[in-house]
Amino acid sequence: SKGLAKKISILRIFLMHPKYLILDDPSNDLDPEMFSLVSDAIKKLQDNKITTIISTNNQNIAKRLGKKLVFFNEGKIEEVSDVHKFFEYQKSERAKNFVEKIVKI
Repeated sequence: SKGLAKKISILRIFLMHPKYLILDDPSNDLDPEMFSLVSDAIKKLQDNKITTIISTNNQNIAKRLGKKLVFFNEGKIEEVSDVHKFFEYQKSERAKNFVEKIVKI
């Protein structure tokens, strides 16, 4: 399955002891159970002081794995915030519209 392949890839990364890890939407195409397993594996990497940069539209993965959130609009940085504060308060209208829409999903 795609989820198992993602988890194995993340575990291989763990064995390489990198300083940084960049992930592009690691929750894509995962069922809830596999999402939990993959995010747990990513969390273990973070707990081992591996800096992660995660690109995602999924608020659950952002909240679960993120510390800082960078919100882009049309390819430019619009806001930088603590991830949990971002979902409570947005400075820009574009960010407010985005959060309102994803909360409805």
